[in-house]
Amino acid sequence: MAGSDGALSQREITALLTGQMDIDPDNTEVLSQEEIEQLLDAINAGTVNTKVDKSTDTVKIKIFDFKRPDRFTRAHIAALNIIHDELCTELTNFLSGYLKGNVLVKVASIDQLTYDEFIRCIPQSTFLSVINLHPLQGSALVEIDPSSYKPMLDMLFGGYGDGTRYKAELTNLENFVLEKLIVRSFDGIRDSWKSIIEFTPELAATENSPQNVKITPPGEMVILVTCECKVNDVEGMINICYPYPVIAPIRSKIKSTYYNLGVQAMNKPAKPEAPQTVMDQATIPVSVMLGETSLTLEDIKRMGEGSILELDKTVDQLMDIYAGGVIIARGEVVTIDDNFGIRITEVGEKNGNAESK
Repeated sequence: MAGSDGALSQREITALLTGQMDIDPDNTEVLSQEEIEQLLDAINAGTVNTKVDKSTDTVKIKIFDFKRPDRFTRAHIAALNIIHDELCTELTNFLSGYLKGNVLVKVASIDQLTYDEFIRCIPQSTFLSVINLHPLQGSALVEIDPSSYKPMLDMLFGGYGDGTRYKAELTNLENFVLEKLIVRSFDGIRDSWKSIIEFTPELAATENSPQNVKITPPGEMVILVTCECKVNDVEGMINICYPYPVIAPIRSKIKSTYYNLGVQAMNKPAKPEAPQTVMDQATIPVSVMLGETSLTLEDIKRMGEGSILELDKTVDQLMDIYAGGVIIARGEVVTIDDNFGIRITEVGEKNGNAESK
């Protein structure tokens, strides 16, 4: 064990201190009492390096949180992001048309946390909708915060959408109007999930206080989808909460959908470009007719800023689309960022004979 001169080398001292020295049971050589005392004196005097280099022995350790274990992988989260991107597009189009204003909804984040953490991070006075997702067992929770529902209510009641005249506490009438808004958005929820499951959303209850809503135990893990909602110039949030037990039965489908969407995107054949002619490069003015009305000369003279003209079309009628003064299609008005747009719903022969403007 000791060297030829009876002294221990630095390597032997380090191995001895860390318990890593191989001991031969047949080796009867042991340290004498004098050698032990010399070793202890050297350690106390600081002349022996007792530090062990552990740089080559590092072990990566990941702490497992038993209180909030992750139930979904990155592939699950990526698939949920794709689903809710589509849902946000549906909500943007629906709310823009329903409110007759500029609305933009987009996914901000998707997180895993406990239900109690979610309830504690939302306003104490807000609008909550409990939505059953048949045939899945259990309910999801949709929260629209005051910064989002105030301008919505303002526009629905004829205002400009700033929402400054509305308090956070909702009246019975305001709750009723928001309930109708949620129910009308069910088509978008259903369509965004149809690649995974065909379910039927049903409004089970609404509430204004988070403490009164218990769709799952406080310690249960949930998926929280946070969406930014911009109504005109007012920014707010819409939160969608899915308890883990509700979507656990379709967990494998969510993951496979993510991979399928990736494969479809890679294997999607490119559309062949049609040969272009000189006529194809010609530009033609396209316009949309919102409606018409007739006024007397006296009415025209009395017109001023703030005057409102009532047109001959109702809000749910399709708008005529003209190209070069001829109707080519019909569609519904939408908003694209800060601009108006038109979603075409009827084209060509569906419109009958062409009609000039």
